[in-house]
Amino acid sequence: TWSVVKAPFQGGRDDLPMLTGGVGGGLLLFAFDQEIYDAIQDARDRPVMGAIEDVGTFLEPLGNVGGPTVVMAGAWAVSAGLGQDRLALVFQELVNSQLIGTLTRHVVRGFVGRARPRDGEGPYVFRPFEYTSFPSGHASTITQVAAVLSHHIGNPWASGLLYAGAGTVMVQRITSDAHWASDVWFGAWWGYGVSQVVIAAREADWVELQPYVEPVGGGVGIQARIPF
Repeated sequence: TWSVVKAPFQGGRDDLPMLTGGVGGGLLLFAFDQEIYDAIQDARDRPVMGAIEDVGTFLEPLGNVGGPTVVMAGAWAVSAGLGQDRLALVFQELVNSQLIGTLTRHVVRGFVGRARPRDGEGPYVFRPFEYTSFPSGHASTITQVAAVLSHHIGNPWASGLLYAGAGTVMVQRITSDAHWASDVWFGAWWGYGVSQVVIAAREADWVELQPYVEPVGGGVGIQARIPF
């Protein structure tokens, strides 16, 4: 988690475009959140937008943290138990990115306290620890899934399909009155960043997590191995 928090301040020159583009793009959307929201709502009856919304609604449950993360953790344990190290690695990174992304996101969300579109107060109302619109959890979660799977599959067509699917969920978060466009943008940007830090840390062997079962008592948990 600390690696994720300090990553934006430790990036090199190669990371500058992502940092400035992410923040700059989000601020631009923030300035026109109401206009973007109105335009998307007006387009809902059109075939293309309707199709995007339908796909996003179908995939929306994957943007939740609780259920999907439990399933990923179970798949991680089963894969490790069966000796499928490559598959276990994928689920390990998915679980790690979800847990870290959720923790850091909820801290920001509480302090920002931005009103959602459904609250009817407009895009620029902020009441810390009361409202929870910024950033979008669904956008963060679904982007993390797309980023981790894309990294391991390594096929540009598969990556395009994964990110396109994630994009439909982001649109659905706006059409369902759950978030403003900038909420979705920053959520996706943060989710992508978290997943990249998790992948880089694992590939550097900074920390290795593995599920385990206690031989006596049958307890289950996660053990960490940190090389020195």
